Amino acid sequence: MQLNLRQLEAFKAVMETGTAIHAAEILNVSQPAVSKLIANFERAVGFEVFDRAHGRLAPTPEAVMLYNVVEHAFASVARIEQSAVDIRERRDGRLTVGVMPALSAGFAQRVATAFLARRPQVSLTLHGRSSQKIIESLAGQQLDLGIFAAGLDHPGVSTDFQFRVAAVCILPRGHRLANKAHIEPADLEGESFISLTMLDRIRARVDHPFESAGIRRSIRIDTPMAASACAFVAQGAGVSIVDPFSAMEADDRKVAVRPFVPAIHFDMEVAHPSRSRRSQLVLAFADALRDGLRAYPGLTLVESVPG
Repeated sequence: MQLNLRQLEAFKAVMETGTAIHAAEILNVSQPAVSKLIANFERAVGFEVFDRAHGRLAPTPEAVMLYNVVEHAFASVARIEQSAVDIRERRDGRLTVGVMPALSAGFAQRVATAFLARRPQVSLTLHGRSSQKIIESLAGQQLDLGIFAAGLDHPGVSTDFQFRVAAVCILPRGHRLANKAHIEPADLEGESFISLTMLDRIRARVDHPFESAGIRRSIRIDTPMAASACAFVAQGAGVSIVDPFSAMEADDRKVAVRPFVPAIHFDMEVAHPSRSRRSQLVLAFADALRDGLRAYPGLTLVESVPG
């Protein structure tokens, strides 16, 4: 005869209560049913586990040894049950997320902090990488999610959703243009300009309205990072046009932020590896990113894309 779970439950209950009556109450069965379960349990293990005396069941030394194993087994089952609840309710696990630099310093950190505060058993690794590196890492299943510049398709990457933001002009506080409601290309004629390097895909979009209008800026500094451009502006080195995420992290005591017209749009997306099924935790973090993005004024969100 093989052991079954009900026999183990009866053995554990009697060990912990000392009588078949109390064990029956815990198991919500009759006393004879408990006695039968214990008898079958003893036949299955091949030795007696209780001495019957004065209405009580005294455990044998062998029963005490066996109880330690049974107790550990039930504790393991309880951990499995709790793990299932945590997974179902998205409270447990590990996330690895790749984020383009413009969003890693402020936006992604705020979303991650709020997300983890509600899930103390979750750990998260946040990688700041170029869009191309994020796509490669997603395709190689090294990331659970990625946020990067849209338009770089890869068969190993599937889009969760896309969003569009408009570039802003940042100026030193006290600059002659800081009182304007918005900035146009002609306003920046001859201005000292901090530009992103030619290797950045955003550079061409920023340059286009100036070239179309025949406006010449004085490109004083090239930098690969929008955050660096913001820092130069804060030091009074010139003006710049950057994404709104980077602008929001700039020191507002030293930097003024104004809309730029005509609008220069940056399209970005959140995506996951095509070959991996997303866990409930990954889906929950994607939802948290979506909710965080909705808080940004002027942002256009394209809801989940199939795939």
